[in-house]
Amino acid sequence: MNRIAILGAGPAGYVGALRAAQLGAQVTLIEERWLGGTCLHVGCIPTKTLVHAATLYTELSDRSFKKSGLEIEGLRFNVEKLGKRRDQTVRRLVTGVRGLLEKAGVELIEARGRLEEPGVLAWETDDGGSGRVEADYALLCTGSEPSLPPVPGIELAWTSERAVALPEVPEELLIIGAGVIGLEFACIYSALGSRVTVVEMLDRALPMEDAELGEALAKQLKRAGIKLLTGIRVLGIEESAEGGCEVTLTENGDEQDLRTSCDRVLVATGRKPRLNGVDAEALGLELQRGAIVVDARLRTTLERTYAAGDCIGGHMLAHVASYEAETAVEHMLTDHGEVHYDCVPRSVFSIPEISAVGCTEDEAAEAGIEVLVGRFPYRASGKALAGGHSEGFVKVIADASNNRVIGGGVFGSGASELISEIALACRHKLTLDDVADTIHSHPTLPEMIREASLDALGRPLHI
Repeated sequence: MNRIAILGAGPAGYVGALRAAQLGAQVTLIEERWLGGTCLHVGCIPTKTLVHAATLYTELSDRSFKKSGLEIEGLRFNVEKLGKRRDQTVRRLVTGVRGLLEKAGVELIEARGRLEEPGVLAWETDDGGSGRVEADYALLCTGSEPSLPPVPGIELAWTSERAVALPEVPEELLIIGAGVIGLEFACIYSALGSRVTVVEMLDRALPMEDAELGEALAKQLKRAGIKLLTGIRVLGIEESAEGGCEVTLTENGDEQDLRTSCDRVLVATGRKPRLNGVDAEALGLELQRGAIVVDARLRTTLERTYAAGDCIGGHMLAHVASYEAETAVEHMLTDHGEVHYDCVPRSVFSIPEISAVGCTEDEAAEAGIEVLVGRFPYRASGKALAGGHSEGFVKVIADASNNRVIGGGVFGSGASELISEIALACRHKLTLDDVADTIHSHPTLPEMIREASLDALGRPLHI
């Protein structure tokens, strides 16, 4: 029986452990801090709990819901109860993960672990316990941590890990970074009552995403009262006499500085690999820009040592981390498995949501691919209108040479669920006709994907 030792029990580590156990391996999983990782404790799950509440509040406050006959007096947030709901959700899922590991026969050691040599993990606890696990293979899944820009006074700012705890609801909140994390927290705190300003160094929100989707969300955020400033760089943060923050900004590199006051600053400029327990230099482990270098089978430059998840950089998404870890252990144990990143779904849980997958129009143009693009607006969907969700659109992108779906995106309510059909089409090289010829239930939101495919084929029915 092969023995596998895994360092880190986030979405990569614990899923890798479960898959390895399914394949018959003896598995030891070492975690020093959070079973379930950042995702379960201060990332995906607690933020989605907050976004859900913020979305409900936003929708129930909207005029369209009042037109539906709903009259709610005194609608407000109870932040303490919201925090309890967040914590209950986290506890329930962590308990579930622990139960899955026990059922699978995975040995879980909650201690500080380190890679001692290829295939060997050592561990120790605060009370003096220690041990060593010699395995056939080691899998490094050490995750990531907030990346802080080199700005004087940045230590005064909240990170996402602090903001998710709802330490307070500031009257004025300035968020640095208009990426996924920044925009999600902008929606959360705006719904809670903060006046939110988001500053972005680049020229648009979501600079790494489909431009059309990012522009649509930016317009909606502004309509919701969130101030979005692009081409702005933060030069420094100072504590004000009133206990808030004074922030120095510069616009488009202009030498003339701007100053603004706020109660709190949230820095949301991304995350970076966290390599706790991995002394790369001493081990001779190759890194690139702080991330562990791996090949398409997730092998590192050390023998018998693989890595997966945020510690190898790349997409830094929980579902990608799990996919990578599954692939890694499958290669260890079956000699099969290779990662492919051309069909990774990407979601922003803003209000409303954005999701995309595969190739964007700009990326297709850069690659010299002529495309067919079909769109369908939410306002033409019976289900969307009945549910009061008329804002948004679906788009499908196909290679014009063979009609195969190579990408797409959704802006609107339920985008993170709708994107899965487009992802499936991308992954299995389905054509626009394959999607259009599939009967979709009515009335539903997924009908819009079929309608967008028909539009790309030049034969739209409902627009």
